[in-house]
Amino acid sequence: MPKKKPEPTVDEVLNPTVDQLITEHNQIDDWLKSETKRFAEHCKPYKDRLEVIGNQLLALSNEQKWDNIKTDAGTAYRSTLLNVSVSEEGAPYSRDGREEKGRDALIDFCMDNWDTIGNDLLLVSAQKDATKRYLEEHGAPPPGIKTSWFTRINIRRS
Repeated sequence: MPKKKPEPTVDEVLNPTVDQLITEHNQIDDWLKSETKRFAEHCKPYKDRLEVIGNQLLALSNEQKWDNIKTDAGTAYRSTLLNVSVSEEGAPYSRDGREEKGRDALIDFCMDNWDTIGNDLLLVSAQKDATKRYLEEHGAPPPGIKTSWFTRINIRRS
């Protein structure tokens, strides 16, 4: 007959050791991963069916030439979404006799048209790695950049 594990003492419950906390963390993490995977598998046929229904409604919309249709059960409507990315495959931009592509074309175009559209086209944000490198080299962040730090604990399995 297997030995029964002794019940934890009050001190062990109120003041767990680092080993106990890491062990508990790993157990909960394993359980969450397992249950998340199980739930995703449970939902998969329903998500697949929703995709099929959406495709069928889009086909009916194209065939019957409607943008939206109301029924007692609800309304189906079309949305046309725009995806945007900076790419060498985008239109080139000529400046000072040079033809630029991709990121350089966008930046040159925005700078040349700053007051009309350039300011609106660019989303400017600081990149963390470059900011960190600048901080290490200069002891302060670049102009216009605010930084803050936080510390978290990480757990790696042994």
